Amino acid sequence: MERLTLHTKRATAVLQHAPFVVLYGVGVFEMWRTIGQPYEEALAKAAATQPDDGSDFLPPCMPLPGEYMPTFASRLFVGASVILHILMLLMQHWSVAFHCWLHYRPAPLKEATHALATPPVHQGKPELVAIERTAKGVPYIRFQKQNYMHNPVRLHEHGGFVRVACPDELPLEEYAQHPGLSTPSAKARIMQYGENKFEIEIPSFQDLYVEGLLQPFSVFQFFCVLLWCLDEYWQYSLFTLGMMLMFEGTVVMTRRKNLTSLRGMNNAPRSLLVRRDGAWSRISANKLVPGDVVSVPRGTGGDEDIVPCDCLLLKGTAVVNEATLTGESVPQMKEAVFVDEETAPVKLDVQNRHKVHVLWGGTKMLQHTGAVAEEDRVWSKDSSQDVLDRLRTIAADDVPAGTPDGGCLCYVLRTGFDSSQGRLVRMIQYSSEKVSGNSKEALGATSWLEEGRDQFDLLLHCILIVTSVIPPELYMQMTLAVNTSLMALMKAMIYCTEPFRIPMAGKVDACLFDKTGTITTDELVAAGVVAVSQFPEARAQHKLLSVTGSKPQERHPMGSMPLEASVVIAGCHSLVDVDGKSTGDPLEMTSIKAIKWRFDTNTNTAMPTKDATVTWPASIKPSVKILVRHHFASKLQRMSVVARVSTSTDCGVRGLCVLSKGSPEMIGQLLKDGTMPAWYTPTHRSLAKAGMRVIALAYRRCDDDYDETSVLDAPRTALEKDLLFVGFLAFRCLVRADSKDVVQNLKQSSHAVTMRVSHETGAAPLTAIHVATEVAITRTDKSKLLLLGEKQHQPTADGSSLVWRSADTDAVVSSFDAKTITDLAASYDLCVTGPVRLCAAETSELVWKQASSVRVYARMTPDQKEKLMMALKDTKHHTLMCGDGANDVGALKQAHVGVALLSGFGNANVKRDELTQGDKKSNADAAGARLHVLVTCVHMFRRVRARVCVCVCVCICACVCVHVRECDASIAAPFTSKRPSIESTLDIIRQGRCTLVTTLQMYQILALNCLISSYSLSALYLDGVKSGDRQMTARGLLLTVSFLSISRASPLKKLSSVRPIESIFHPALFLSLLGQFAIHLGCMMYVVSMAKPHLPDNWEPSITGKFEPNLINSVVFLAECVQQVSVFVVNYKGQPFMTSITKNSFLLYSLAFCGAGAFLCASNFFPEFNKLLQLVEYPSEGFRKTLSFVLIGNVVGTIVWDRLMHLIFAPTILFAGFKSITKEDVRKTIKMLLVVGGIMYMIASADPEVWEEYERQMEEYEQGAAAAE
Repeated sequence: MERLTLHTKRATAVLQHAPFVVLYGVGVFEMWRTIGQPYEEALAKAAATQPDDGSDFLPPCMPLPGEYMPTFASRLFVGASVILHILMLLMQHWSVAFHCWLHYRPAPLKEATHALATPPVHQGKPELVAIERTAKGVPYIRFQKQNYMHNPVRLHEHGGFVRVACPDELPLEEYAQHPGLSTPSAKARIMQYGENKFEIEIPSFQDLYVEGLLQPFSVFQFFCVLLWCLDEYWQYSLFTLGMMLMFEGTVVMTRRKNLTSLRGMNNAPRSLLVRRDGAWSRISANKLVPGDVVSVPRGTGGDEDIVPCDCLLLKGTAVVNEATLTGESVPQMKEAVFVDEETAPVKLDVQNRHKVHVLWGGTKMLQHTGAVAEEDRVWSKDSSQDVLDRLRTIAADDVPAGTPDGGCLCYVLRTGFDSSQGRLVRMIQYSSEKVSGNSKEALGATSWLEEGRDQFDLLLHCILIVTSVIPPELYMQMTLAVNTSLMALMKAMIYCTEPFRIPMAGKVDACLFDKTGTITTDELVAAGVVAVSQFPEARAQHKLLSVTGSKPQERHPMGSMPLEASVVIAGCHSLVDVDGKSTGDPLEMTSIKAIKWRFDTNTNTAMPTKDATVTWPASIKPSVKILVRHHFASKLQRMSVVARVSTSTDCGVRGLCVLSKGSPEMIGQLLKDGTMPAWYTPTHRSLAKAGMRVIALAYRRCDDDYDETSVLDAPRTALEKDLLFVGFLAFRCLVRADSKDVVQNLKQSSHAVTMRVSHETGAAPLTAIHVATEVAITRTDKSKLLLLGEKQHQPTADGSSLVWRSADTDAVVSSFDAKTITDLAASYDLCVTGPVRLCAAETSELVWKQASSVRVYARMTPDQKEKLMMALKDTKHHTLMCGDGANDVGALKQAHVGVALLSGFGNANVKRDELTQGDKKSNADAAGARLHVLVTCVHMFRRVRARVCVCVCVCICACVCVHVRECDASIAAPFTSKRPSIESTLDIIRQGRCTLVTTLQMYQILALNCLISSYSLSALYLDGVKSGDRQMTARGLLLTVSFLSISRASPLKKLSSVRPIESIFHPALFLSLLGQFAIHLGCMMYVVSMAKPHLPDNWEPSITGKFEPNLINSVVFLAECVQQVSVFVVNYKGQPFMTSITKNSFLLYSLAFCGAGAFLCASNFFPEFNKLLQLVEYPSEGFRKTLSFVLIGNVVGTIVWDRLMHLIFAPTILFAGFKSITKEDVRKTIKMLLVVGGIMYMIASADPEVWEEYERQMEEYEQGAAAAE
C-alpha cells in the first residue's frame, strides 16, 4: 500500500444532484418559454425572401423546424446539463478518488468509517474499504486480501494502519519454547489473519458485463454511436453497437475463465494434526493460523504432499522441491532450527540466514523424518478418536517434544495470501490489469457558423470532429500489440505476469547475468585435487607436506585422492534420499562420484566402493557417519558437519571429527596457526585463473573436547576453528553452449553486459573473470583486466587502502579513486567483489553512481545485488537481470525486466505446454473464421466506414487473451523462462523492441488518420463532400486488412546495433508527424481548389442530400486513399527492429492494391474502372496529369520529410534500416508490383454494367425497406 486516507460519509451527499436539478429547471423553463420561436422566425424569414410564393418551406437544403420546437440555445443548455450529470455519475464509477471526494469527507480515526487505499503503480487499483473493529475495538481494514491493523505507535505510516505482521521475525527462543495456541487465541488470529486459503471471488457474468460497458472506452463508443444515429447513419451505428456488445461479452467470458483458473491454484485442503490447548487435534489446513504448532508429514501424493503454509521447522528434517516458487531444480534439504544460548536472542531471518529451516507454502515435500514423542508413539492413522483423546496428556504449557504421527514439528509463520504461494497468486491477480498504451493525442478542432446552416446540425458535426480526433480503436490496437507479444513469448516458453514490462524491454540498455546456473550450467566436472596426506603411500600428496616454497602446486587426478581429503568429501555434504535415490547439490554429487564412494541415506554413512582407488593402507577400511550438519551459509562461505570416522586402525582422521569445506579465503582464516602451507594462496589463485571453481578442504578431531551427545549442541563457531588443511578440490563449470553468442549479440546491439557471482557459488573473483572472458563479457587481453582489492590483501574498515590490481599478475596498477572509475573503465575491464565494494562505498558516494562501469561483480550477497540494481536505476539505466530465481529474487524484482530461468520442470510440463499452445492456436483459428464472416458483412452494410471495420476486427483478435498459470510463473521475476538458456533474454528484448516500435507507429498512424478525418468532417463537409458506397466498401476492406496486419508484426531475429526511439515526442517522430499532416493538408486543399473552378456555375453543396458523383468528390476520394496508404507506408517502422513491410504480405498487398487503384483512377488509364468506383471524368488532360503529380508529390513528400527528420535527429536508426534491406526484400517488391498490376488490369477490364445492376438492386431494396417502415 502506497497511501491511505481516512474518511466518513458526508451528510449532504445527496445534494450532489441539487445543481443539476436547478439547471434542469432553468433549462426546461427556457424551453417552455421559447416554444415555437424558431418556427416563427423561419416563417418570417421565408416570407421576407419569397413574398409572392406562398410556400411554407425554405430552399430544400433547409426545411422548416418543428412547430413546437424551442430555441437551439435552450435545447443545447438542457442537453449539456444532462451530459454533465451523466458524466458526474460515471466519474464516480471510473474514479474511486472522485467518488470518495463526492460522498465522503476527511475525518479523524474516531469518526472515520472508510479508508481510501492506493497501491503502488501496476499493482492493482485504489479501493475504498470499510473500517472494521475487532472485539477489543482496534480498527482494521482489508485491502487486496491482506489485513491492515491500526497501530498508534506508527501514525506516520499510512495514518497508523500497517499490515498485520506475521510472527516471522521473532527471536528464535520464542519459536523453540512455543507450546501451541489456545482455542480462544486461535479464533482471534483467524479474525486477524483470515483463513489459510486463497479466496478469489468470481463476479457474475451480468456484473462483469455491466462493469465493462461502463468503462470509459465503452461509454465513448456509445456516445459515438448516438452521434452517428443523429446524423442518419443508423445502419453504421447499429452495426458498431452490435460488435461492441459482442466484444464485451467475449471479454467477460475470458475474464471469468481466468479468474476460475486463478482460484484453482488453491490447494485442496488436507487435514493435519495441530496442537491446541496442550493437546493434539486434527483440523483442516484451511484453519491454520500463524503461531500454530503443527505436524507436517509427507502425504500420499498430489496435494497431500504440498506444504500448506510457510512454517519453521522445529523438529525433524525434510526434503522439498521448491521449483514451483523459485525454479530451483535441486531438491532442498530442510533441517530443524538449532537454538542455544548464543542463538536464542537472534531474530528469525527467513530470506537469508535461516531459510534452510523454513518450509515454504506451495512447495512439495519429497521426504521427511519426524520427531515422534515418547507418549505418542502408538498413534497411527487408523487410531480411533478415543485413542487420540487418551493420548492428549501433554500439559498445555509444555513444549511438544515431537508429533504423534511422526511428521515434522513446525511453527506456522504465514498463511493464506501472506504465504509465499499466496504472494504469487496476489502478484498474478493484481499485476495483470488491463494493458494499453498511454496515448497523448491532441484534442480539438474548429469550425464556424454560416448563415443558412442548421445550428443543431453544425453542432453535431463539430462534436463528430472531436470524436474523430480521439481514435476509439487506439486502446484495442495497443492491447492487441501487447497480447501478440505475450503469445510469441509463450511459444518460446517464456511467461510474463506483468505485461506492462514488455515495452520496457525495448528500452533496456544494461544487462546483468548471474554466473552459476545462468551463464554456466549446473553441471560440474571434477578437474583434480591438490591435497596433502600423512601416509607415505600417497606419494606426491605426502611430499607436499615438506614443500616450503610459495610456488603454485600442480593438481593431480581425482583417482589419487588421499584418505583425509576423501573423508572430508564423503562426509561434508547435504545429499538426501528422494524415493530411494540420492540427490542434492551437483557439486557434491560430482565429488562423491569422482572418488567412487557411496552414501547410504538410511544410515547417513559413506564408505568407499570396491572400485575406489585406495591411496592409503588397505587395512584402514574407513567409513564416515554424519551426526550433525551445519549447512552452507553465503555469509560464512562454508559448510561443515560433525561425523564419526571409523577406521580399523589408528590414523590421523579418526573418531569424532569436524569436516569442513568452503572458499579458500574463509577456510584459510579457520586453519590452526602455523599449519597453512606457503603455497596455499598462490595455488588456489592459480587454479582460479584457469577458470576452476576451488573448494578448500579441512578437518579437526574433537574427541578430546566433546562426546557424541555434547557435540550435538555445540555452537558452530566453537567447532569450526583450529582446522587442519587437507587440500584443494578443483572443478570445471561448463559454460552453456549459447552463452557467448548471446552476450556478443547483446553487446553488438548497444547493451552493456555485466556478470555477477553470488556468494552461494563460492567462486573466486579470478574464476568469475575467467568465465567472463570466455563468454566475451570482458576482453581477452588479460593485461586489461583489473581487480579492486586491498593494498596488503588485508581488509580495512574504511577502504582507505584500496587499489586496482592486475587480475593476471596481481601487480598494483592504480590507487582507488571513485572519480576516476569512468576513465579507468574506458581502458580496462573492471571487477570488484561485494565486500570490497562496500568498503569502497564508504569512501565516496560516487561508487554506486558509477556501477555501470564495472563488468564483473563477484561474491555478491542477495542484498548487495538488490542494491546494485537500485543504483543502476537511480542513474537512469533501463536494466535487465537474468538469474536462476533462487538467490536473486530481490534483484530480479528491482530490475525493469527480471528474467528467472527455471530448470526444475520435467517433460510433463513440456507436454502440457504443447497442449496449451494447441488450444491457443485453435482460439486464433476461430478468431480468423470470425474475421472472415465480418468481412463478408461489410458488403451488407455498405455505409460502414473503414474505422468501424478496424475496430471490430481488432476487438475480435484482441479477445485471444493470454493468461499465465501458477505453474508457469515464478515468484522471483515478472518473466519466467522454462528454457535453461540466457537466449530467452534475446527473445524478450526482441519482443520488447517490437512492441515499443509498434506502439509508437500506431500513435503516428492513428493520429494522422484522425487528423485527416477531422478535416474531412469540418472544412470539406461544408463543400458537401461525400463518398460513394463502392468507394467506402473498397477502401474499408483494404484498410481493414492493413490495420489488422500492422499489429501482427514480428521482430527481426538479429538485434540491431541501435536502440529504438522511446517516446512519441522525440523530435524525429513528433516533427515528422506535424510535417506529414501539413503535407497531407496542403495536398487536400490544393486538389479541392483545383476541382472547384470546373464545377457547374449553378452548383451548390448538398449537405443533407444523397451522394452524387462529381469532380470534387472524386478528387477528395483519391487524395484520401493515397494519403491513407502514405500514412501506413511512411510510418511503418519495419527494419531494423521488426520485419520489413515486404515480409508482411497482408499489409503489403492491401496497401499496394489501395494505392495502385488510386493512381490508376487518377491517371484515367481505364475509364471503365473509374466509372466502377463512381468517379467522374476529368475536365482535361492537364487536370489529370496535375492530379497524378500532386498525389505522387504527396507520397514522395511525406517519405522525404520523415526520412529527413530521422536523418537529422536519429541518423543511426535510419542508416541501420537501410543496411537491413536484403535482396529478398527487393525480389518481393517486384513480385508485388507484377501481381497487383495484373489484378488491377483484370478488375479494370470488367464490365461496369454488372456493377450498375448490383447498385440498382440495392437502391430498390433500400427504397422498399423505407416504404415498409
